[in-house]
Amino acid sequence: AVFTGEEKGLLGSRYFVEHLPVPRSRIAANINLDQLRPLFPLELLTVHALDDTNLGDDARAVATAMGIQVQNDPEPVRGLLRRSDHWAFLQAGIPAVNFVFGYRPGTESERIYRQWYREGYHTPKDDLAQKLDWKAAADFNRFYYGLVERVATQDTAPAWKAGSTLRR
Repeated sequence: AVFTGEEKGLLGSRYFVEHLPVPRSRIAANINLDQLRPLFPLELLTVHALDDTNLGDDARAVATAMGIQVQNDPEPVRGLLRRSDHWAFLQAGIPAVNFVFGYRPGTESERIYRQWYREGYHTPKDDLAQKLDWKAAADFNRFYYGLVERVATQDTAPAWKAGSTLRR
């Protein structure tokens, strides 16, 4: 599904979850594709809700096989977990994950990210002409396709972990 109105309060995804086109039991998960920012090499991936469902385990397995490390959100006070469309699914009890290119503190990747956030995020510079790392974008595409294939071909649907603080 494709949603709109995220910046206005997750309007599209909230509406979708509140008016599901199929029975709730037919919705296995939400693997959200947002906030990617392929501005530097993909060596580290921040996975929102990494430890809450086995989707996080699947993301870790696919990433590890590609030589990509994963981490929980190192800056949870920014609220990225609650600011993208996967949040409506998590609130409804549907397993979900979201991704952001990660960086190590003090690295060139962090400098690029922070500069982009200051100067490009939600400005006229946030357009198709901005500098992107196309290899990183391709790497993410391979990761994403691998994750979707892994989840779609498993015998059981994604499930919540017992210790999740997000589980309803």
